[in-house]
Amino acid sequence: MKNHLELYEYSKSVFDEEISRFHRIQNKAGVFITIIASFIGIFSAMIVSSHLTAFVQNKFSEELILVIIVGFLLSFIFAFLSFRIEGIKMPPLNQDMISVFKDHQIDDIYYGFSEAYISYLEENRRICDQKIDKLKYSYWLFFITVVLSMMAIVWIVLSKPS
Repeated sequence: MKNHLELYEYSKSVFDEEISRFHRIQNKAGVFITIIASFIGIFSAMIVSSHLTAFVQNKFSEELILVIIVGFLLSFIFAFLSFRIEGIKMPPLNQDMISVFKDHQIDDIYYGFSEAYISYLEENRRICDQKIDKLKYSYWLFFITVVLSMMAIVWIVLSKPS
């Protein structure tokens, strides 16, 4: 009986850590969405400012601005997809579970819960890994877009007539 209790406690702690990981990913995605939206706003304000009017009229700069906007939007989309709530698996707490407690020995209950936690853990880990992959794509797109934006700003400053 002690082995099943230890297995139950261990599987529950690993399951709880995966749920915690899920919430950390959600929080990071939410913060990153805010950052991306801020950069989109800043870049949009820069485009419409009077200092950039001559720059925007250049054909090459129009394409560069379009690439930067698309980069920010794609980064936003991937971050949003990462933030999207997906159904994480949780052990049920219903009338059927109460009857399991009544009809089985505690040792069997511990073992059954351990198996359930392992099953839920695998599914939740798959969901979290997918969220992390989307967030990584978003980070890379954002980084590349910010670098392009900085290069565009430097180009504007250097090409501006004195």
